[in-house]
Amino acid sequence: MIKVSVFNKDKIYHQWLIDLLVNKYQAEIVPINDANSEAELLIVYGGDGTILQAQRTLGLWPKAKIVGINNGNLGFLAEFDIENIQDHLEHVFEETSRILNRSRITFAINEKEKEVPVLNEIAISQTGISRAIQIDVYIDKTYCTRVNGDGIIIATPSGSTAYSLSAGGPIVHPESKLILITPICAHTLNIRPLVIPEYSPVELKIVSENNDIKLTADGQLVFDLNKDDTIRINPIKPISMLRPLKYNFFNTLKEKFNWAGQANLRNY
Repeated sequence: MIKVSVFNKDKIYHQWLIDLLVNKYQAEIVPINDANSEAELLIVYGGDGTILQAQRTLGLWPKAKIVGINNGNLGFLAEFDIENIQDHLEHVFEETSRILNRSRITFAINEKEKEVPVLNEIAISQTGISRAIQIDVYIDKTYCTRVNGDGIIIATPSGSTAYSLSAGGPIVHPESKLILITPICAHTLNIRPLVIPEYSPVELKIVSENNDIKLTADGQLVFDLNKDDTIRINPIKPISMLRPLKYNFFNTLKEKFNWAGQANLRNY
């Protein structure tokens, strides 16, 4: 009997999903608070935002594999569609689904806060009147540059299709082992997005004296920052996510971004 936790904000589908897991697959339901210590699967029903929240329940050392059932819009993380969920679950419980290990990072502010697991990105920006902020960037304990602009994003490959993409960062395959450093509206032309190895620690130091600087983790957790605050970012254990057998990242890009085929070229 496999032990399963369910993370679901939709109360209508919650009981239906539990009944399906118990009656058809003889699953043992584990409370979400005990998911990381006891569950083998964490089934998440919702959009990508729900998965970003759910992965934090697994802590820094996740054991359970995540099954993301998409009822949102983009669905880069939640890869199983609700219309075919019973077929998908057949593959999950028969252990014939594919596994994707998605990289994560963690951060600590001045080493005072507990480390927080992040699946997509952390972003540092100002929330008040539009005004440039300055952030010093250290990579592998070596000073790299000072970002002068609206802020900076440190993203995982999974986060490359989120905030980082909107700020001009590259799209990265989710199985890549790297970290993206993307400035937000930099005020100097020589500052460009940077790709570094996953194992390279990143340290950010707030130089500005602005009062409205915030750090946002996965678009959900917000922390106040002040001058001379230091944010240390390191890789942590990835999460294992099950995916459909026919899943292809590039097909997903075409579908979600409405990419077309070859353009019709005209002679001028």
